[in-house]
Formats: sequence, structure tokens, C-alpha cells
Amino acid sequence: MAQRTMRKIAPIHPDKKRPPSAVDAGFTEDGRPLLRETTIRVESEPAVDEEGNELYRKNQSTGEPMYKLRRGKRVRKERLFTLVSEGNGNVRREEYIPPTPEEIERRRQQKATEELLPNLAKILADRGMTPEELADRLAGPATPAASVPEPESPASYPEHLGGGTWLFSDGTKESGLKKEDAVKLEEEKAGATG
Repeated sequence: MAQRTMRKIAPIHPDKKRPPSAVDAGFTEDGRPLLRETTIRVESEPAVDEEGNELYRKNQSTGEPMYKLRRGKRVRKERLFTLVSEGNGNVRREEYIPPTPEEIERRRQQKATEELLPNLAKILADRGMTPEELADRLAGPATPAASVPEPESPASYPEHLGGGTWLFSDGTKESGLKKEDAVKLEEEKAGATG
């Protein structure tokens, strides 16, 4: 049997009719209509007496508490939503979550960047510059490689290594010396080699 390919069905987008209980509440940041719907629901809560103790249904013959009593309470709930077509003929409600300040700032920066590029291209064209010339100007003059400065004076010997230990110019180490003795010994070694 030959294999058949399924044709792609075009998405079906019906009209987004406002629910009868919803009222217009403005527009989202991207221009979609924002709707508000207020519903009143009954929710149950524990029944309590004046002192704040929970009430119980009591057994009529023994007077013992059997189960907790609950009372209905009307609650008004308000929803903000937009209507979104699913592409299959259905339209669903999508809860609206306001953007955070970080998202607003990110969108503002993105919009400013998108507006900057055409303006920058126009300014470059007016001044007769190419993008390469602009990049060269922004990079600035090439900086030479940093050179290592020469030490102002050669290392001074004897070098104190801690305690009574000293390092001399010929690479030897001597221990148990005071500074005056180490300086005299270094002068003798330098005089012998120089």
C-alpha cells in the first residue's frame, strides 16, 4: 500500500468575542485587549462561636461532637485576562500577569536599541563614513605593548630571609648572623669576586 502524506490544515482563528460577564479593562503592552471579569462565589469556612471555638454537630442521643460545622461565605473574585486563539477553532482565556519593572526596563532598552540602529546608519550616511571607519574611530589608536620598567637599583644584598638567616649575592645562605655581621660578610664576598 502506498504511503500517503497528510495535507497541512490551515489554522482556524474564530472571532474573539468578549464573554457576556466581562468588561473592557484597557490594553496590554503589546496591544491586545484586556478584559476584567468579576465573579461571586460561595466558599465554606469553619463555623466558630463568639469566643473563636469551632462548632460541632452533636449526637442527639449522647451530646458528643460528631463533625465540624462549616458556613458559606460569599467571595468576590476579579480576573484580568486576554482572549487567545488556539488555532483549532477554540478561544481560551489567558490570565494577565503585569510585567515586572525589570521586564519593562528590558523592553525599553530593546526598543531604544532598535530605534538607534536606523538613526546611526542615517548619521553615518550623512557624514560619508563607512561602518569600518566608525569601528576604527571607536577602537582609537593602537596602544603599544606595555614595557617592564628596569629596576631603579640592583637587588641589595644581603637579603634577610627571616630569623638570623641571610642570602648573599653569590647565592649562599648563612644563619645565626646579625645585620651588621651579614653586611660585613657581603662586602668581603663582593670584594673577593669583584
